[in-house]
Amino acid sequence: MNEVDFNLLDEPWIIVANAQGQEETLTLTETLVRSHELASISGEMTAQDISITRLLLGVLYTIYTRTDEYKEAQDYNNGDMCTEIWKNMWKRGHFPENEITEYLEAYRDRFWLIHPGRPFYQVASLETLDKSHFITSKMIGDIVESANKTPLFSSRTGRGKQKLLYPEAARWLIHLNSFDDAALKKTKLDYDHDSNSWKATTRDFESIGPGWLGQLGLVYAMGNNLFETLMLNFTLRQSSQEPWESGKAAWELETPRSSERTSIVMPTSGEELFTLQSRRIYLKRVDGVVVGFVIIGGDHFSKEDAFNEPMTMWRLKKDKQKDSYFPKTEQSTSKQFWRDFAPLMAKTDGSRKPGILKWLDTLRSKRAIPSRHVRICTLNVIYGSQSSGVKEVWSDAISINTTVLSELGDNWQVCISELLKLTDSLVGCLGALVADIELSKGIDEGDKKKNYYKVVNEAKEDAYMQLDIPFRTWLTSINAESDDINDTMKHWVSIAKTTLLNTGKELVEQAGPQAFKGNTKMAAPEAYRKFINSISKCLREADFA
Repeated sequence: MNEVDFNLLDEPWIIVANAQGQEETLTLTETLVRSHELASISGEMTAQDISITRLLLGVLYTIYTRTDEYKEAQDYNNGDMCTEIWKNMWKRGHFPENEITEYLEAYRDRFWLIHPGRPFYQVASLETLDKSHFITSKMIGDIVESANKTPLFSSRTGRGKQKLLYPEAARWLIHLNSFDDAALKKTKLDYDHDSNSWKATTRDFESIGPGWLGQLGLVYAMGNNLFETLMLNFTLRQSSQEPWESGKAAWELETPRSSERTSIVMPTSGEELFTLQSRRIYLKRVDGVVVGFVIIGGDHFSKEDAFNEPMTMWRLKKDKQKDSYFPKTEQSTSKQFWRDFAPLMAKTDGSRKPGILKWLDTLRSKRAIPSRHVRICTLNVIYGSQSSGVKEVWSDAISINTTVLSELGDNWQVCISELLKLTDSLVGCLGALVADIELSKGIDEGDKKKNYYKVVNEAKEDAYMQLDIPFRTWLTSINAESDDINDTMKHWVSIAKTTLLNTGKELVEQAGPQAFKGNTKMAAPEAYRKFINSISKCLREADFA
């Protein structure tokens, strides 16, 4: 097939929400040029949206890290100059059309979804590969297929799963490159240019894991419109605080990499990192629709201390030889994001702040952005055994004032982290009350093993649900520049105390006659008095009596 079709610069394919909340479908160029008029990327699922957002950021890196100003910052290795460049871009409030179109038009031929030699985000030679073929349902992120299970989501049935129009195929192509699972294979494929064919090496190969974004505990920022969202995540410094080095986006390579499982060094340029080709893909099509695809492993690098990746939380792995950090993934889907505030802000032992939050800290400390609220978002794609197949996609967000993220807010971050420790203790008191109520009912050891801990844990999670909206509201209200820190902290303690005492009282009232009568070990009224005393003790020990 030698036809050329569907140029991403001309054809509408990115779903967005405009300022009025209405859905539109735009070209890649329009999305960037009109970003200040748009609320957000708004595709089929959040994981797809962040994949496309990273593609847009990749375009921005190719344009704005190659200006004379940025080259000067690189020459002098001056991180502060990078912040000034960013500040001027933010003040402008939009991406000028001439700057966007001039660059994209120069690479127009690299943005064809269908092309005989350089299809966008694909490897043309995979067309001849007779292995690793899949139907389109595996490409669609909101469908989890299994021979033995009902699909997790059933928004598509029949032909809707088997054929994709080009706009939708383009969106899922970007998503697949970012979040494909890691089904283990025992062969490695390499393209032999002399024979123009693929050859398999038959020996065990270690999995390179899911697509790069699927290996992260994603953390990113959202502003009041798409321009702000792109800018807040447009970090103009590496993790070392030095300017990014020069590199090439995936579509800029004269000869794109095609071999399977290509080990590369951690990218030191934004355009390389944000357009990373985790997979080699080729879309199969018939009569103007995509009916399947071919996929093999792509570029990969070590996750260990990969700090140039700004959009992830980190976990410390201690070792006799060397302590290292790795992306923190697979948070509990029942655990609210705000409960991870301390490790998010690097206020616990061994924690490290995500690069995007360090960047926001720098922007606020340098007065590059005013005191205002931003949404800090997280997303995890949770895979099955050996990272094969998607079990669940989990996302959450908190709204927080930039003053809390800056150096000025450091004391606030410490105090909020300590308050959350206290909140955990208070919820633990409620769990102990539930345990005592169960004891007062006279449960035997068999029942205890089956239900006791389950009932206690469910009660604690219910308590966190009751605290969820109050805490988010309280956190959003904080302005570190104008609020009194002691009064603000006391306000949350009062909210948590009142909420949990009321919850405890309701649990006792609902305990039933047997619990009130009790036994030789415990009775519900005694359990409630014990609960009140434990709450008071926690508050005294934290100096909030």
